[in-house]
Amino acid sequence: MIVWAICHVQDGHIGNVALQNISLINQNAEFAIIPGDRRHWGKGVGLLAGKAMLQHGLKKLNLHRIYCGTAATNAGMKKLAFKLGMKEENLANQKNFIK
Repeated sequence: MIVWAICHVQDGHIGNVALQNISLINQNAEFAIIPGDRRHWGKGVGLLAGKAMLQHGLKKLNLHRIYCGTAATNAGMKKLAFKLGMKEENLANQKNFIK
């Protein structure tokens, strides 16, 4: 698992971004983000952190598939996944997004 802190110059630690369930054999991992400080929501912080983590996974770890799962009602995560260039896979009541 790789977990990076998302930090703000003035506010310090405001969330985390991660690659988890990493399989170097299958060359895939699960993307996760926890934007903890609501004052920074909707300001592009998650997008910047997400792009950096996906680039790390694809370029440095040589992964071919990065996915994230979220509830069908989680509009914020769905919006972020699309902005990160992920494609939607629908499995029952869970949404999966693939990069």
